[in-house]
Amino acid sequence: MKLICYTLDGKEIDVQPAGAERPWIDNTRKQFAKRCLPLVVANAHGWQIRFLDGCWLKWTGGSEAGHLKVKTDSGRFDQVHSHFGHGIVTFKVNCLFRTEPGVNLWVTGPVNSFKDGIQPLTGLLETDWMPYTFTMNWQVTRKRKWIRFEKGDAIAQVFPVPRGMVDTTEPELRRLASDDALNDTVLGWQQSRKEFVEAVRAGDPDAVSLGWQKHYFRGQFPDGSPGCDDHQTRVRPKPFKSV
Repeated sequence: MKLICYTLDGKEIDVQPAGAERPWIDNTRKQFAKRCLPLVVANAHGWQIRFLDGCWLKWTGGSEAGHLKVKTDSGRFDQVHSHFGHGIVTFKVNCLFRTEPGVNLWVTGPVNSFKDGIQPLTGLLETDWMPYTFTMNWQVTRKRKWIRFEKGDAIAQVFPVPRGMVDTTEPELRRLASDDALNDTVLGWQQSRKEFVEAVRAGDPDAVSLGWQKHYFRGQFPDGSPGCDDHQTRVRPKPFKSV
């Protein structure tokens, strides 16, 4: 599948493959957060757009655009400004993305990254046809506090999603006991998990050396058999090529 990023004449953009690493993950005790495969795979799911300037922001709490103070390192305001009011920060994205027919682009903040006092807003764009650029917006959540964006900070993360998937999905609620095989597997895993945690707490050397059960990480059922043929432990988004 193709994902094209058209840059505007005279404008720059820094868009890079998202990585699995996060400083807060490295700082967890024994880096235990790296064991959470769903988290680290989500981190690298897509591409990140990075800020080309640096800036300080502070919101007084008012609804007007002028109630958000923006100070950029460059002194220019062609990349970040207050447009909507209500403490919403607008970053300009100087490009136009094009996806294949029937594919949207999910636009959100850098996944599993945090900045105190401000929250990224998420959008979904029909980039298979729209001839319009878009902006990335963040909502300040802490009034009267200076908030810092460094040059090179990720301001957005994007990835393609099929259009209409949610609309055509037929959700059902079922009791686990209605599926005997699945129920037995889940109950067996729960018991195994309970016994493993108790063994770790009791100081069992085998359990302690193992550290954690790795069934999902390895893409295995509790009995060690493979769960699927295309299990992913890493996502490897390719860099954009200049054409």
